Amino acid sequence: MPDTLDTITKLIQSPPGQLAAGGVLAGIVWKFFERVEAVLKDDTKLEMARWLRVKNVEFGIIAYESVRWPKTFAAVFDRVFGEKHLSLKCFWRSCLCSVVVFVLVLVYALSDEWQNLVYPEHLAKAIRNMLIFGLAIVACADYISLLKSRLFIQVMERQTKVFQLVGVLLLDTVLTGIWSGVVVFWTVGTAFLLATRPYGLLAAARELYGGTYGSQEGVAFNPMFQPFFYSAFFTSIWLWLYAGAGFLLKAACRFDIGFDWFNRKFDIEKKPLQSIGLVSGAIVAMVYWSAVVMSHLI
Repeated sequence: MPDTLDTITKLIQSPPGQLAAGGVLAGIVWKFFERVEAVLKDDTKLEMARWLRVKNVEFGIIAYESVRWPKTFAAVFDRVFGEKHLSLKCFWRSCLCSVVVFVLVLVYALSDEWQNLVYPEHLAKAIRNMLIFGLAIVACADYISLLKSRLFIQVMERQTKVFQLVGVLLLDTVLTGIWSGVVVFWTVGTAFLLATRPYGLLAAARELYGGTYGSQEGVAFNPMFQPFFYSAFFTSIWLWLYAGAGFLLKAACRFDIGFDWFNRKFDIEKKPLQSIGLVSGAIVAMVYWSAVVMSHLI
């Protein structure tokens, strides 16, 4: 088992593996947008396509037409999580997103820190301990973060200036980071209360890493606690990708930079959200590859 995981880790951390990982992330993002578009109403897709294709200077990047995108994103958000956000439907869909992000980040954290594991043969047991206690905490915390982001989207729908939208986006991201930090320290505190339990979070963390990561001083930086921080950013990242990819497409349309070719290949009129998803996937892949390069250079 350890030899197999060592081989997998080396493959993932190799240049071809990291190149492939970026491509996989891009594909996941694209498919997510594609699946969401499949349940959108036709008038929402029409409004979205119109926003992407606006080219006249009067309704260009700095005009009101460019700040209408929060309305279309709100429609997309409500189709995914439901129009009633204080509901079991919205909660369980939020939980599903949290589980996916939590598991992906946990797998990445374990693969990135595999060489530091003290007892790799206990990996399955430690992950079970994490899932038993971790997902319950993450599900509730991320649902609160989702409600916060939906409130900010409502605020953005009423803005008429681009700089106001950017300010609201930044504030949402900052508050998400603060809330994620609170969740991590709350989780660490809970872990210490359950330290002597066989299924405790701290027991799992110490079993895997021990040493500094398992001590009271270093447990907050334990790689196994990374999912508690990053999972709350799902809605904020989705929001940034939607806006960023949309404005890149609008800029391409405005300045005639490959927009006609892109439209012929991917049909923005009929598949606007897929088009945004494709650009979003490319952004995610570029950010991932840039982070990998920087990690090797630093």
